[in-house]
Amino acid sequence: MSVLWHFRRRGTAKALPWNFDDGDLPVGELVSVRTPKSSAVSRHIPASAWSHTTGSHLSVESGLEHDLVRLLDRDHSVKLLVTQPAKLTWPGEGQERSHVPDLLSCDKRGQITIWDVRPTERQCERFADAVEVTSQACDAVGWQYRVFGGTGQIERLNLLWLHRFRRPPEWLTEVRRDIECHVRGNDKAMLGDLLDLDTGDGRTVAAVWHLMWTGTIWADMTSKLDHTASCQWIYGVPS
Repeated sequence: MSVLWHFRRRGTAKALPWNFDDGDLPVGELVSVRTPKSSAVSRHIPASAWSHTTGSHLSVESGLEHDLVRLLDRDHSVKLLVTQPAKLTWPGEGQERSHVPDLLSCDKRGQITIWDVRPTERQCERFADAVEVTSQACDAVGWQYRVFGGTGQIERLNLLWLHRFRRPPEWLTEVRRDIECHVRGNDKAMLGDLLDLDTGDGRTVAAVWHLMWTGTIWADMTSKLDHTASCQWIYGVPS
């Protein structure tokens, strides 16, 4: 099947076809090929999501897409995110078919992943056809392709909570050592122990949540983040 990719680069008015035989795609110049809009008959609920990775707001089309942005924002290997990054067109039965994936991510090694976002219960036959075409098109250019159907409810709520602590507090350096000394090498460290280090001004509490958002303090995101949650200190993670 002949699939044609269309991309929109910064400073251009519309998406244009790209021939990968002409060279590498300037991924850093890509912008969304369309702006999400809502209407009385639209299933989308567009929103503006702040991305720590890009240092800017991203236009997302649904709460589930926002969930994916929050998830990838914690991944230190990801250096670039672009929403609605491309339009694919291919011959259909009697008419041309098209599909706009939801997200593009690029990691520090240059590996590109195209994402489609759809709840499992809404992955219909038409969507499955678009998934097959997009997956094959990504394989052809050496990209990865994934479908995101959402996380479990507990993980989603945990990420929503931690997302508010993504910015490092001004006092992080002052309290970080005490937190690290308590959890480092302690295989029985619990979240409640770390929160109890706070002297009442809330600074240590905020620092713990930020370090957990960065992954410096590891905890199982699929379990409740209560006082009994097990914690580990992970070295080499930017905070």
